[in-house]
Amino acid sequence: VKRWYMTHLWKTLRDFEKEMLPRFDGLVPITCQDADLFRENGITIPIKAIPFGLPASKIASAVPPLPTVPIAFHIGSMDWIPNQEGIKWLIEEVWPLVKTRVPDAVLRLAGRNMPQWLKKTQNPGVEVLGEVPNAKEFILQGTVMVVPLFSGSGIRIKIIEALASGKAVITTSIGAEGIACQNGRDILLADDTNSMAEAIVTALTNQELCEALGENAIKLIREQHTREELISQLVQFYGQL
Repeated sequence: VKRWYMTHLWKTLRDFEKEMLPRFDGLVPITCQDADLFRENGITIPIKAIPFGLPASKIASAVPPLPTVPIAFHIGSMDWIPNQEGIKWLIEEVWPLVKTRVPDAVLRLAGRNMPQWLKKTQNPGVEVLGEVPNAKEFILQGTVMVVPLFSGSGIRIKIIEALASGKAVITTSIGAEGIACQNGRDILLADDTNSMAEAIVTALTNQELCEALGENAIKLIREQHTREELISQLVQFYGQL
């Protein structure tokens, strides 16, 4: 019944969008993938993908110091099912592989609405903090952000914020959608258990790699996700309508 309902809801929303969108002068999705999806569904009005951006003042000028303890971390709303699915996989499948190679590694999980099953987890080295008072401070305290996503769309704002802070980030191909990143240059991508574990171990044990990723991440955000530049692109798009 649930599957039927979700399929029915998806078709209803799709048909509604197809009916309503042509009434607008233009469309501004947040990722190129979303823009392509609209075009594939027959939307012919002008479309311009403009990603999430940060004020230039919020982008770090240098990579912050790394902690002395190897800390992988995740922060995000835990009432979102893709986050729950990804973290469950990370804890049960990936983290044991990491701990065998980096015994002192810590995995810190933060975010509002932590489910009860996660609060009760007893996995070695896993710290479930729940909602934290200062997300940026939490990000700066870690070695590498891990974002294991296998569903969902759009752009992951917390990844943008971590990259802007000069932090190394590991995510999946889906998690990196909407970000003009390159694997091994400004981010690490891993789509299966072994490659995710390998990426985490590498980041936790290689300070030079984390620093290089952080430096390139800052450069990427300055070039692609500065709010002032994105506003300029948006104004230009409006002027062409």
